[in-house]
Amino acid sequence: MLASYHNHTPLCNHADGSEEEYVLHAIKHGYSVFGFSDHAPHLFSEALSASRMTPDEISVYAERVLSLKHKYRDFIDVRLGLELEYYPYYHKKDMELYRRAGIEYLILGQHLIGYREPGVYNNSFAETPKNENYTEYVNQCIEALGTGNFCYFAHPDVFRYRGDLDFYREESDRLILAAKSLDIPLEVNMYGLVDGRHYPNPAFWDRVSRFGAKVILGRDAHKVIRVHNESEFPAAYRFIEKHKLDLIESIDIPDSL
Repeated sequence: MLASYHNHTPLCNHADGSEEEYVLHAIKHGYSVFGFSDHAPHLFSEALSASRMTPDEISVYAERVLSLKHKYRDFIDVRLGLELEYYPYYHKKDMELYRRAGIEYLILGQHLIGYREPGVYNNSFAETPKNENYTEYVNQCIEALGTGNFCYFAHPDVFRYRGDLDFYREESDRLILAAKSLDIPLEVNMYGLVDGRHYPNPAFWDRVSRFGAKVILGRDAHKVIRVHNESEFPAAYRFIEKHKLDLIESIDIPDSL
């Protein structure tokens, strides 16, 4: 079964192509399940407004996706999800917003850390040698996974730590073991791999292999061609084979949050 759960829409302000084009491309390549998990809106505006949909736009997002779900129901199972940042200060009210919109599933994608109080955060993409910053990322992600709200963990190695390698391994082990204990798959991110980003990070995935946590391949499609591009898969499967990862092809997602 071909399934894909990490795909974006123009509402995130940094993706191209219509939602319908994404679905048609997935049907063309034989997908059984296709999930949209665009970047979730949050009930604050300081950091993410330029690269996320707004809370007012979530109803538009849901309407577009659910319309396609109905239109193509005989060809593919279209699912309505979000890629969510977990911020403890806002999470309860955020979840109320997502439930009202009819969101079916969430994947964790922690691009920022902090927001345990308004206006205090750090960017996971910013290089840092500070041990305490990576520990905060690990702690925040473990707390997020423990809520039971997430189906899988997108690019868990996105944090750009540039400090002691032994410390990185120890903290990564905590995160990997937490995901494994909760049976939450970790995503090898094809967007990062194909674009030559700092993730997937081999040092992280060597630890995943060590503990045998489940792994899923995430397209993270921001363009229609990225929904399924045959030329991109060989590198992804070489990475998975090299690091001896336990790859799964699909996950169970609920009908609603």
